[in-house]
Amino acid sequence: MLSACGGSNGGDAKATTARGDGDRPAEASLATEDSSDATAAAWSFCSSEQGMCTFSGTRQVRYGNGGLYKYATYNDGVRCASSVFGDPVPGKVKACSVSVAQTDDAETPTAPQTRPTTQGGNITLAWIAPRTNADGSPLTDLAGYRVRYGTSSGSYSSTVEIDDPHKLNHVLKGLPSSTYYLIVTAYNSANIESLASVEVSKSIE
Repeated sequence: MLSACGGSNGGDAKATTARGDGDRPAEASLATEDSSDATAAAWSFCSSEQGMCTFSGTRQVRYGNGGLYKYATYNDGVRCASSVFGDPVPGKVKACSVSVAQTDDAETPTAPQTRPTTQGGNITLAWIAPRTNADGSPLTDLAGYRVRYGTSSGSYSSTVEIDDPHKLNHVLKGLPSSTYYLIVTAYNSANIESLASVEVSKSIE
């Protein structure tokens, strides 16, 4: 369970060395959230705009925000930028998510469960460690967690790396007044990430 503490209450990827813009196809297809072009059963956040969406193998990637996305298929990572996909929603902050329809469930940890709380300008995020892989087999090599957060739902501009699998909370300190959206992923010794936890939000007054 994921939790966060603070003011008022408010996806799988395999992380590997990513390739650059040279792997992009000639054109990415534009589709809405419910379009038949969006063939993946689930999506996991992989990068904020201008960052690198990293994964291994061949995956479908979507780029956009607010239910309007460009979709394309890439090998071993891609830069999350309008120069690669085209701009599906001009003037809005965008992010990339990667298809998890083809993940190897035997190697992928299940998502942490989280809960947030707040105090002053701090948000405390706590979670329950996953015990199994996505296929139900025991998770024996949990290595750590990644806390991602930002001020726009679905777009996480900051990442905190926690390389201690026994640590089950983190305090984000001195945050300016805003509403924050947070997710947590777990990763194993092979740096394979789980799906993201359910997004939670907290407001700092």
